[in-house]
Amino acid sequence: MFKKYGRRHEQLGMLSLGTIIDSALKVNVSFGIVAMTNHCEKLTSSAPVMPWTPMEQGLVLSCFFLGYIFLQIPSGPLSSRFSAVHLISFAFFTAGVLTCLAPAAAIHGGYQCLMVVRFLTGLVQGVVYPSVKTLLSKWAVPLERSRSYSFVFGGTSLGSALTMLWGGVLAETWIGWPMLFYLSGLMAILYGIMVFVFGSNSPEDHNSMSDWEKQFIAKSFGANGADSEGVPTPWREILLSGPLWALALTHAAGCWGYWTVLSLTPTYLHKVHHIKWSQNGYWSAIPSFVNFFLGVILAFLDDKIQKKVSLSKNISRKMWNTLAFWGTAGALFAMSMSNPGAAAALGLLSFATAITCLTNMGYLMNHNDLSPNFAGTLFALTNSFANIASVLGPLVSLTVITDMKELCEWNLVFILAAIVLFVGNLVFLVSGSTEVQPWNAPKNKYVVDKQSIECPSVNTDRINQKRFSLAELEYMRRMSVGNELKRPDVPEILEESIAEETPTDKDDKT
Repeated sequence: MFKKYGRRHEQLGMLSLGTIIDSALKVNVSFGIVAMTNHCEKLTSSAPVMPWTPMEQGLVLSCFFLGYIFLQIPSGPLSSRFSAVHLISFAFFTAGVLTCLAPAAAIHGGYQCLMVVRFLTGLVQGVVYPSVKTLLSKWAVPLERSRSYSFVFGGTSLGSALTMLWGGVLAETWIGWPMLFYLSGLMAILYGIMVFVFGSNSPEDHNSMSDWEKQFIAKSFGANGADSEGVPTPWREILLSGPLWALALTHAAGCWGYWTVLSLTPTYLHKVHHIKWSQNGYWSAIPSFVNFFLGVILAFLDDKIQKKVSLSKNISRKMWNTLAFWGTAGALFAMSMSNPGAAAALGLLSFATAITCLTNMGYLMNHNDLSPNFAGTLFALTNSFANIASVLGPLVSLTVITDMKELCEWNLVFILAAIVLFVGNLVFLVSGSTEVQPWNAPKNKYVVDKQSIECPSVNTDRINQKRFSLAELEYMRRMSVGNELKRPDVPEILEESIAEETPTDKDDKT
């Protein structure tokens, strides 16, 4: 599946495991709240039942995403400039501890206290995906990019599926629904420790990677590799970028549709189609399992197609995104028009959830297309808007639904989600771009055309890459005057380097 298995695949596997656990921490409340508020079905556990209204349940479901918004934008630049691995490690360890405290908060403090815990959990988890994006810009080589992204981000669906699958089983133990939080919290704590020990920020930082693999990664990225170390973020240019705003709207629309369907599927199947709680987890997990495996298979196919057919990035991204968004919208619209039975509803929900895997080859890769150097920052910006939509989607839906058993009210929710998805993809088709933006290569980065400069205060990896900041160039100029560099022609080399900016490689166009 991947060209010559190596250390980069171990890092990608670790990131995929992280998105699985990250998803479990998000979804555990979406699934657990059905058992927490289940007054009708008798369960064998001793866990108490919460007398919460649909609106209170909606507030609990949305609070995670309210917290999720705040650290999105700061985490993008931080993960690019400093250690993305340490940010991820801290986030998972802290979120795991908070998740283990969630049952006690709900039982002793009510839904208000659980809202606070979920808000804080979302707050610390807000750094995860921008940091993952930053790491992918250094580990996912272009020839393997589609399958790498699907493998890593597909963990979101797999985590949802596993949470729903074990949710029904754990709810029937003597501990009951709290066990769902204890298990996912413990997994997050252990993962945080694992990433701290085994994670690596870049191939250059990896201690046991072979020289062959480092050279393979460097050659694969070429001039478009991520290199934002010590470079100020061009905020003005980013915020004025039309393609970025198109991407932000698309990202928000995708999250509205995805989280509306995912967070409400267990409740919909239980209340409308009367699927028992003990069986709900199995049925709710099917769409997410299909999503993961279909995504990996199609991503492998996409890499092959682009290699053999020379399909442009622009066509590829928009083609897959259209299939994902409009395919999901079509399934949701069909549900609202046909009033399906349990089997048909499950089939349509499975299709609607499964086909969203194509976004891994669509808009989710577009951040790296626009700017390899600032992919984490771009993702943080668009994900901030997306998480506002993730809050509004379930919250608006539960505002529309006054009676959980009334099918016509659920149909309104599905129609609204379908409209949002249709418009979101239309924006991407019209205004989206896959060209590397001019501000990706800041003006204070220059090329030095010689490799034999020796300077103890300048990172040798950066010398080999032939890329320096103005501060480094000035330092080497001053040091060369005192003959402290071994190359007597360093001043001339530096003058030539400052005279020319690094050329910006243009991406393939439609």
